Amino acid sequence: MNTTLLLEQLTVAIVVSAVVVPTVQRVKGWFPSARWVEAFSALIAVMLGFIMSKYYAGYDTSASAWVGFYSLIGAETIYRLVAEKLTTYKKLHENDELGLVTGIVAEEILEENNEVDEGKVG
Repeated sequence: MNTTLLLEQLTVAIVVSAVVVPTVQRVKGWFPSARWVEAFSALIAVMLGFIMSKYYAGYDTSASAWVGFYSLIGAETIYRLVAEKLTTYKKLHENDELGLVTGIVAEEILEENNEVDEGKVG
């Protein structure tokens, strides 16, 4: 799994979201109903995600399509979740390489991660 590419794609999608939200807010009065606004927002997110990733990041068509999808579903939330899980995996992997991972250490790391997921730890 190419996690670097995934995180880069999510970063581009976050930038796209930062452009889409104010754009939709500015033009939402042009549409007759909320359904039209939602459809416009989805269309703009996918199109801008695809175009910006092709132009600025130089991704191929399939990678750009993924950026468009991430832009549509909310890249910032995905990025936080993936980055957090990768950090946990990295801790476990580093400790395992040092021969430090025991059942207790692994449980402590996973419990710490669950506390962060639940918002108990900052």
